[in-house]
Amino acid sequence: MHTLPPVGRSRIIGAAVVLLSHELTAAPTGPAPSSDAPPPAIWIGATVLAVALLAVAGWVLARTRMKRWTVPARLGVGFGSILLLLLVVAGAGSLALYRGAAGFTEYRTDARNSVLAGRIQANFLKMRIAAKDFVTTESNASVQQYKERKEKVDEFVDRAIHDLTTDAHHQTILEVQRQVAVHAELFAKMQQAGSQEARHEINVKMGAIGEPLDVAVENLKLDLVANQDRVGPQIAGVMATAKLAIA
Repeated sequence: MHTLPPVGRSRIIGAAVVLLSHELTAAPTGPAPSSDAPPPAIWIGATVLAVALLAVAGWVLARTRMKRWTVPARLGVGFGSILLLLLVVAGAGSLALYRGAAGFTEYRTDARNSVLAGRIQANFLKMRIAAKDFVTTESNASVQQYKERKEKVDEFVDRAIHDLTTDAHHQTILEVQRQVAVHAELFAKMQQAGSQEARHEINVKMGAIGEPLDVAVENLKLDLVANQDRVGPQIAGVMATAKLAIA
């Protein structure tokens, strides 16, 4: 019966150190670097130094103290060391997978909400167009268009209130909901106006609501997209760690 050779043990220990170093540096501590950014030189140097020291320590141990151990003791230490390293590698891989799953959930939620913000913006724009058309035409088609798009905006806003996770985004969408309601009230008054001049004055008030509201929804959408850009490289990093552990 034979124990693992010193070189084999050193390689296993070295691989575990590389994996753990990569896992620790993959933890997000600020804005994520681009996916093609090179690793920091300090991290590379520290990893190489740790692997070299562990390799030397394993070689010295195999040449000195282990020579006086009995065969059962050598076997026990060898198998115990391998088991411990496998547990460490498995733990690092599991942690990376957990982080990747959490990051992917956040990424998918932001993607869904950014699309939702875009749909709110598009349908509110059609509400504004319908109101502007009604100023000159007083047509039932414009009224119907306004009501249909208002229903869509209300539907998407309700979904956004439920789905948005941060307090700032939640407050933004609640303000959007209030302003859309004010816009609809002004449109109802426009329908009762007796002249085109009166309708035009009301439309000016609606425009004062519509433009800031459009900007607020646009900023909400851009903020969600920016968060996707931040989370994406982080997901790639932790999944690369998981792949290293599984391999």
